[in-house]
Amino acid sequence: MVDVGGRPLYTYGVEALMAVGSDEVTVLSGGNHDVCDNIIDGMKDGESPGLAPVSVVCGEPRGILADLASLAPFNQDVAMCFGDEWYDLEAVREFASAWERSRALGAAAMLFAVRDSSMVRKTYTVLGAPMNLISYHQAVRAHRFIEKPKFIWQERPAGPIAGTGLAIVRKEVANRAVDVADHPNWVDLFQLAVDEGLTVYVVPFDAPYFNVNEKEDLVDLRKYVTET
Repeated sequence: MVDVGGRPLYTYGVEALMAVGSDEVTVLSGGNHDVCDNIIDGMKDGESPGLAPVSVVCGEPRGILADLASLAPFNQDVAMCFGDEWYDLEAVREFASAWERSRALGAAAMLFAVRDSSMVRKTYTVLGAPMNLISYHQAVRAHRFIEKPKFIWQERPAGPIAGTGLAIVRKEVANRAVDVADHPNWVDLFQLAVDEGLTVYVVPFDAPYFNVNEKEDLVDLRKYVTET
């Protein structure tokens, strides 16, 4: 709910979801009822005009996958992101186009990533095989997801890949969240898909990305938004 550029940070995530084609957005608070109240009050005040309709689910502090499972069953593809992240919208639109092409080829899920070695230890990374999925970016077919790795493997095919919370999944994968609802890491859902033989792509972009976990991250993001 922190202010960035005159509006709450989470609204940039809503914009990213709209950029991949979402026309309705559900915010999962993870049991933080203050966040729920603030978002609802903000919608009443019209603080974020032009955004897709947003509904709010005040759940329990059980974890991301448990909150996702609480919305199942899903009857269409699901796009998701984290409320403390900022994404470059041009790159997000390219990501959405890549998903449409990969979906036609049978992809079960696709995750947005950036090539930034400084971010890898804050999020997750992936080991896999490079694929010429789209002409202007090299996708990676994921074999293994690693949450907050302690080391950077030089042999990683596409260089240091820092995964983000932005992803699009088929409904069949989203509905499997109920099977990993007690897992601590969000990427466990995608590892489950890989382990079952499904195709999961990670597409790294050379684009600005901010993960606001610390005060310094917020300062950097506010400066970037103000200057651009």
